[in-house]
Amino acid sequence: MPGQRPAIRHPLGIHGNHMFRTGIQLLLCFALLVVFSARANQAVAPSLSTLELVERAEQLVRTDSEASRHHAELALKRLASASDPELELRARFVLCDHFADQTPSAARDQIAKSLPLIKKSPRIGWKSAFVLCKAAIDETEGHSNSALHGYDEAVLLAEGAQDPEFLAYSLFRRG
Repeated sequence: MPGQRPAIRHPLGIHGNHMFRTGIQLLLCFALLVVFSARANQAVAPSLSTLELVERAEQLVRTDSEASRHHAELALKRLASASDPELELRARFVLCDHFADQTPSAARDQIAKSLPLIKKSPRIGWKSAFVLCKAAIDETEGHSNSALHGYDEAVLLAEGAQDPEFLAYSLFRRG
């Protein structure tokens, strides 16, 4: 008919509308998968011990930041009634690391709450960890010189504490 455009046919017989619907369906399936995996992760958390929550938070730091934060916060809620300075420092360091790039004020809060605990911990490398977190905050806020000084200080503290874990992480962050 005059005035009508000829229908465009896909070589395999798939019409454009069908391809669009298939794309939307795939996108919805992916979104549901993400939502359900996040909820499954949160559902598992209450059945874990406080130590397992902290360990899981540490494992998820680089792969699922929000789940890591959730596990660390849940561990801290539990630690409010059962003091364990070492576990609390581990959870607070996860949160400090999480917030340093996004919400510096929340990261500073984790540092402030950690300072009294550092004195109670037998692991003297903790000071290095929170100096490192402060350096990350400085870097986020654009204070490059202060950040570099902080990274260098964290390396020196970790070396002095003979703490290979914090030394490695300090060197990694310093670049």
